[in-house]
Amino acid sequence: MRAFGKLYSDQRTVQPGTPEIFELPNQWGCSVSVDAGATNQALVEYTCSPPPAIADDTATWFAWPSGQVSAPTIDGRLVPTIAVRVTASLGAVVAAVCN
Repeated sequence: MRAFGKLYSDQRTVQPGTPEIFELPNQWGCSVSVDAGATNQALVEYTCSPPPAIADDTATWFAWPSGQVSAPTIDGRLVPTIAVRVTASLGAVVAAVCN
């Protein structure tokens, strides 16, 4: 994750079946973009659970408003967000989170 003043940005390639969790340094809203390419899909979820719950896999995850995506998609969350989880299926996807 890179810092630009108080703005943080992180971009990763997410492999199928291996969720990537983007823990956010600021607990206010964030922007999420996913490029699933032409034939891939990605499930994006967010949580307001505390970091210890994320670490021990007891966090409650909520579906991203855009749902499962199969095309380049960007969406913003204005609610407090502790982390974003991206799970790819069919093939790798590129996900970026700004907060």
